[in-house]
Amino acid sequence: MPEDRSPKEERRKLYINQLLRPLLSDTCSTVRQCAVVAAARLAEHDEGVARQLLNGGMVTVTLENLNKYNVYYKRSALYLFRAVAKHNEELASAIVRLGAWST
Repeated sequence: MPEDRSPKEERRKLYINQLLRPLLSDTCSTVRQCAVVAAARLAEHDEGVARQLLNGGMVTVTLENLNKYNVYYKRSALYLFRAVAKHNEELASAIVRLGAWST
């Protein structure tokens, strides 16, 4: 993948948390689950997005909600944790420090 990113593309990354994070507290379980899957799919393909999701608190909110929702939400959350952690050791250890593997 080329590391040449346009400023427009970089700005788009900044809005991911703002757009997806409110959906994590939606009353509809399908919307919550789809928001987590969307974040995971974005994080899976771009380390910058993975960092932004981690630093922006979306991973933390997902982890806090883990025991509140059904098994499908939990599977989606695990997908998000794996997508963020796969990029490098730093992101993986940040996921572990949050307590994602002890839950």
